[in-house]
Order: sequence, then C-alpha cells, then structure tokens
Amino acid sequence: MIHVAEHAPEYVFLHAGVVAWEDRALLLPGQSHAGKSTLVAELVRAGATYYSDEFALLDSEGKVHPFTRDIRMRRPGAPDQVPLPLAQLDGRAGTNPLPISMVVFTEFTDSAEWAPQAVTPGQAVLELLLHSTPVQRTPARTLATLSAMVRNARAWRSQRGEAAGAARSLLAALATGGQPV
Repeated sequence: MIHVAEHAPEYVFLHAGVVAWEDRALLLPGQSHAGKSTLVAELVRAGATYYSDEFALLDSEGKVHPFTRDIRMRRPGAPDQVPLPLAQLDGRAGTNPLPISMVVFTEFTDSAEWAPQAVTPGQAVLELLLHSTPVQRTPARTLATLSAMVRNARAWRSQRGEAAGAARSLLAALATGGQPV
C-alpha cells in the first residue's frame, strides 16, 4: 500500500481518517496508534459518512476522495488490527470527492481534556507534510495539494480522551462551520 501511495500520480496520500457531514469533510491526520480509527468509528456511529480510517486521497484541487474498506480497529493491548465492517456501525460510505472543511490534529491520551485550539493554515500544512506519503518523491506537488486543501479549511489541535465527546463536538462544528468545543 505504501508503494501505491508513494507512486500515485493523481493523488497525494495522507495518513489520516476522513468522514463527512453533509458536504463538509473532516480530516483527522495522525500516526499509527493515535486513535484515528476509534474516532472515525465513533463519528460514523453518530451519523457521519465514512471516507477512510487510514488514508486520505487528495486530488490537485485539495478535494478528498473515498478510500473505503472495513475500519481497522486495534484490540486493547494488542498490536494487530481486526476489521470492523461499516454495516456493524449502521454507517454509509462516501462516494463523491469533497473539499476539506476541517482538519483536526488529535490523539487519544488517557484522561486528556478536549480543548481545541486554532492552528494557522501554514502550521497545518507543515504538520500535514509529516503525514503525507509522497512528500520525498514529489515535494512540489505535495505542497501545492496541501496548500489547496487548507485554503478553505479551518484547523484545530487537541488531545482527547474517549472518542464520544470529541465526536459530538466535531459533528456540531461541521454542521455549523464553527469551532469545536
């Protein structure tokens, strides 16, 4: 999969989860074990449309395309992943490319308090570069794609505890276009 991500001519692959609420996409970049899949599953359970829990595929305009497959969940204390079919969440998969409305840098930490702080577009692009697969092979294309993506997106950062509270906050913010609280 990494080979495909590095050599895809039409997309920039980001290590990120993605869901949508109506026509607004939420991008959740993060390293492995950050809790992306858990938060994506909670968002889908709450009614969001599933796009991906592993890779966000961005076109040159900065729109995200679906990369749907079973959500891969880790069992507590185990490194392996088990598939969680979308049907078990009563979820639905996205089918159309969407602009990113919100980028949220978050990871699970026991007893963390959800307190989103704004991130500037420049800071967001710099951090997104850390999660982009093809940046070393095609840095100019990757930077142009990320810049196009954040042009109309707002970015936030916060650690989080359990996924349910963050999911409610994020869906409310997507629905209104406001700040997650």
